[in-house]
Amino acid sequence: MSQPRGLRPSASPASRASLRPMGLPRGLSVRADVEGMPVAVTRVDPRGRRSDREARVEQVDEVWRVAEAWWREFSQARTYFRVILEGGRPLTCFRDDQTGLWFEQPYGDPA
Repeated sequence: MSQPRGLRPSASPASRASLRPMGLPRGLSVRADVEGMPVAVTRVDPRGRRSDREARVEQVDEVWRVAEAWWREFSQARTYFRVILEGGRPLTCFRDDQTGLWFEQPYGDPA
């Protein structure tokens, strides 16, 4: 099938192979209080190993819930938290309400 006149592919085949998704959730170990609010977080690497350093949550700025496709077999329900860690670093994380697992939600270019 030919391209519509005046349009060109946005990337060459070589550059398409180097494309990678941005903002994929990363595993996070979270210590929460009795109400489920995060009080400390520890990063987890892609192999599931925890970092040696736990960061204390100084402040919870915002909490919101997202429930998507609740009518489907594989729906999603997440509770998001925008927190400020010790030293002033902001972090957005979420708890998967179906599994209880925690994740960091990065924004921008992956580290």
